[in-house]
Amino acid sequence: MAGMMVCFQSLGKVKRRKLHKFVSMPSIPFITVYSSFQGNSTYDFSSKNRLFVELGQHHIAIYVIDPSSNTLIDLEMVKLNEELNSLLLQTYLEEKGISPEKCRNINLVLNTKEFALIPSNLYNPSFNRHLIETIHGDMLDLQLSADELSFFDAVNVYGVQREINTVLDRFFPNANRKHKNACYVKDIASQLDALPPQIIKIFFSPSHIDVLIVKNSTLQFIQKFYYETTDDLLYYILTLTEKFNLDKKSLCVYLSGIIDLDALILFEFRKHFVSIEIEHKQFSISNHIKDIPGHFITPLMISSQCV
Repeated sequence: MAGMMVCFQSLGKVKRRKLHKFVSMPSIPFITVYSSFQGNSTYDFSSKNRLFVELGQHHIAIYVIDPSSNTLIDLEMVKLNEELNSLLLQTYLEEKGISPEKCRNINLVLNTKEFALIPSNLYNPSFNRHLIETIHGDMLDLQLSADELSFFDAVNVYGVQREINTVLDRFFPNANRKHKNACYVKDIASQLDALPPQIIKIFFSPSHIDVLIVKNSTLQFIQKFYYETTDDLLYYILTLTEKFNLDKKSLCVYLSGIIDLDALILFEFRKHFVSIEIEHKQFSISNHIKDIPGHFITPLMISSQCV
């Protein structure tokens, strides 16, 4: 289902000292989900720290990590009121004071919907474009790339709109790149020995959810889902449990990302699933961002361990 997810969850009643919630930036169609940045250009992006930039269809996230202590120093996520395009991306980066001359140690996480996961033994780079266009159509001019997911003997082929890619090349000419799928798969592969036999992981972003299913240590499914109502989401997840013959009594559902702990979707999930866990990765963060719930940040920290 196309369209922007409308079930964005707020920060609730947590303290907000330096957080800026639902602040519309002048002339830019986005809303701040959370931010620890002060003003438009408060961070020295040329330092030894690692800068991460994540792009989704309807969101942008930037976050800074000190690699010496693996500490999250600053972060911001914005929800876009329209689909990401090159002009919007360029304007946002300029507003944040980011320029090619300032940036070092840059890591791009492309959370795009145009992708295909295929077995390694069937992968042929010359067929990448045909594969993506067969699945997603040929209306967009895409720059194609691929990430090898060696643990599961698979390759994730994905596309980024060429105009957006041009902006990325200009601002971050030497950046490391990964698709978000590769980060999620690498993370799940590192946990297999400690996880139950059947799991669903659901990562909530301001624009969609990412759903990952593992059964008996085998990756079964990974997909993005854009939805409009809680009923849409619940129907989608229940359909997946039937399709993959998952036992709802023993299935463990992990949730993280932009979802409140008192959200309606959690109430509905508990009607159908016995085991639901809010995933909170253990990581170090600066004191001034400790008001942001840990599960909000978990998907970003998963990416930081991958790129």
